Amino acid sequence: MAKTAITPKVVATATTSTTEGTRKVSKVLVAKVAEMAHLRTEIARLEKLANSLRKEVLAEVGSDPVVLIHNNIKVAKVSVVITERPDLDALRSAFPDAWNAVKYDSPAVKISVIHEV
Repeated sequence: MAKTAITPKVVATATTSTTEGTRKVSKVLVAKVAEMAHLRTEIARLEKLANSLRKEVLAEVGSDPVVLIHNNIKVAKVSVVITERPDLDALRSAFPDAWNAVKYDSPAVKISVIHEV
């Protein structure tokens, strides 16, 4: 299958600058994009359900470290995990020269579903 010509269009915002083009694609690729959109929706639904169940469990047992037991079988463990993270805004404000010396762009390719088929 021959590649079709890409018509470039420059899109610029405050944080991104990309060159967009258009390309005709097969029904197979359209189906893959549609499946990806469906999976993203399903993932969001499942994450929402998991968060809701988590809140219900913690409402019942609290957030102190504890092992949950049913019929003498350990079924779950509640633990507290502390993750140390930097305050990037404070770092950027307090040390702008250092920030500019170590910051870098991290490009990513994003697929946005425009129209579900």
